[in-house]
Amino acid sequence: MSLHLLDQLAEIMAHDLSGVTSEFISVKLSEVMADIGLTRNVIRKRRKSFKIMEVVDTSVLRILSKKITTYNLGSQSEGSTTVELDLDIDTLFSYHDLIVIQDWNNRIDGAQNVLMVQNETTAPSHCLLQVQSSNISFPYPDTTFDERDFFKDGKGRLLLKNTCFNDKVVVYNERNGPAHSFCGNPAQNDEDNVIAWHCNDWPKEACFVKEGWPAEDIKRECEATGCTIVPVSSKHSQYKDLEWRISTCLAERCLMFSLNITQMRCYVLMKMIIKTFIKPKYPKTISSYICKTVLFHCIHNESSLRWNENHLIQCLTSCLHLLKVFVMAEECPHFIIPGNNLLAGKISEGLKNNLVADLTELQNTLIKHLLKISCDCLGIRLFVKLKASEKIGNLENTLIHPRNICQTISQQLLRYIAAQLSIRHKSLLRDMMLYDRSRSQICFTFAVSTLKGLCHKTENELEKSAYKLLIPFMCSSLASTMASNELEDKKAISKEH
Repeated sequence: MSLHLLDQLAEIMAHDLSGVTSEFISVKLSEVMADIGLTRNVIRKRRKSFKIMEVVDTSVLRILSKKITTYNLGSQSEGSTTVELDLDIDTLFSYHDLIVIQDWNNRIDGAQNVLMVQNETTAPSHCLLQVQSSNISFPYPDTTFDERDFFKDGKGRLLLKNTCFNDKVVVYNERNGPAHSFCGNPAQNDEDNVIAWHCNDWPKEACFVKEGWPAEDIKRECEATGCTIVPVSSKHSQYKDLEWRISTCLAERCLMFSLNITQMRCYVLMKMIIKTFIKPKYPKTISSYICKTVLFHCIHNESSLRWNENHLIQCLTSCLHLLKVFVMAEECPHFIIPGNNLLAGKISEGLKNNLVADLTELQNTLIKHLLKISCDCLGIRLFVKLKASEKIGNLENTLIHPRNICQTISQQLLRYIAAQLSIRHKSLLRDMMLYDRSRSQICFTFAVSTLKGLCHKTENELEKSAYKLLIPFMCSSLASTMASNELEDKKAISKEH
C-alpha cells in the first residue's frame, strides 16, 4: 500500500478516535503486534534457534582447539524483531586466549595476561590493553602478532593495538564500527561479526542503580557475564589505534531476556517509529541501541507504569518522551556504564531543535503516526483492528494471515540453523585439508566421540539438540575419510563405513 493511502487512512481515523480510550487502542495494537509475530512463543522460538546456532558454532571451534565462544546478539536472537524490521544477524566471537584483567595482582602465572588500563585520557567505557610481552600467540592457525600490532608508550608500557585483528579475519564487505560486515543475498541475511577479547571481570565503572529494576537476581546474572573488549576507539579519541571499547553486551542480553511481552512490543514499536519518521530526516542520530537504552531507563524510572497490553500506548508515549528529554540534553547515559553518553557528538545544535519538534509531534499524535507505518503493514492492520476498514473497502483480505507469518518465521529460523551447520562443517573440512589423511581420521574420530560425550553429559536440551544436529555431519565425514584411506591403501571398504 502506498504511503499516500496510509496518510489518508491516518487522517480518516484522526477524527474517529477522539472518544476512544487509549486502553482500547492499546489492546488492539497489542493484537496487531501478536499478528505480525511478536508473541511469547515466537520470541522463545527465535531465542532457542539462535542458541542452538551458538552451540553449533562454539562446538566446532572447540574441536578445532580454538578458544572462542560464539554469541548471537541483537534483535534476531533477542526476538525483538519482525519479518520486515531487522534482517541482519549480529555475531560476537569472544576470544579466551588472553587473560584480560583489571589489576596486575589478579594475573595468572604461566598465562598470557593483558591489563585493562584506564586513565584521564581514555574515554568512558574504553581502555588501553597493556601486555607483559609481545611473545603472545594469535588464535588463528599459522598467524601471530608482530611488531606492527604493538606500541611502546612514554612510560615504557607495551600496548596492543586495536588494529591487530584487521589482517587476521576473512574478507568482509565493510567495517561498521567494531563489526566486520558481510553483505547477504536473497537466500542469506547480512551479517555483522564482531571479534573481541573476553574478560571475566565486571567493569569497574559499570553499576546498576541499587533500587528498582532490574531485580537482584538479574543483576547478579548480568555481572557474572563479565565484559568483552572490542577493537574500536571512541570517536574523539587521542589514541585511535590503541583504545578499546569495554562492552557489556552479554549483560544487556540478560536484561532483554528478562523483559515481558509488552516491553518487547514497546521496543519494536519504537524501532519502527524511528525507522519510519526519524532516520529518513536525521540519519545516524537515533539508533536501535539508543531505543533499547531508553527502554531500560524508562522501565527503571517509571515504577508506576503498568507494562501490560492495556497500557501499551502509555508505555510507548513515556519512552518517546524520555527519548526527547535525552535529545534536548544531548545526553543518553548508557544503562550499565552511565559515564558513557550514547548521544555524544551525534546531534548538532541546529539539528536538535528540529529533532525535538518532530519527537514532540510524534508523541502528541502517536496514533496517527502509528497508522502511517508501512513496515509489516502495521498501519493497515491497526486500521482493520479498529473496525474502520469499511471506510475505504475491505482491507483485511490484502493482509497475510498471522498463521502464515508464523510459518514464514519458523521456515526462516530453520534455514538459519541449516546454514550454520553447513558453514561450520565446511570450516572444519577446510582445516582438515591441512592435515594428512591419518591425522584427519583421528580428528574426525575425536569430533564424533567428543560430541557424543557432550550430548550424553549435558542436561541442557538446547545444547543436546545442537550436538545431535552436528553428530551426523561428523559421522559422514569420518566415514568418508576412513573409506578414502582404505581405498588409498588399496583395501576393500568396510561395510561399517
